[in-house]
Amino acid sequence: MLNMDITKIRLSALTGCIAKYTANPDIRDVCSAVMESIETGNFEVFEFCVNKIAQWYPNNIDKILENPYAFYKDTHVENLPVIAEIAADLASCRGEYQAYFAGRNSIM
Repeated sequence: MLNMDITKIRLSALTGCIAKYTANPDIRDVCSAVMESIETGNFEVFEFCVNKIAQWYPNNIDKILENPYAFYKDTHVENLPVIAEIAADLASCRGEYQAYFAGRNSIM
């Protein structure tokens, strides 16, 4: 399992970059929810959001790169493997993530 403190930082930067690109609530709400899910210890929302972002990025990267008004294009390209790594780690270490989130719930 990836270090959650580092994952949180990486997701915050990644979701902030998406928020600068689009006002589409379908993805902006997901970006907000993934960060909130870490704070509230909601594994199911975290898993849903990570997977949704991991699907959204490859489906939208060409639009981002072709958009003359898009900022941080290089960062968007760099974010593709970041979200893919987080999603893959989540899939392969799902039990560890569940235990982490369960532990967060027990201290809240």
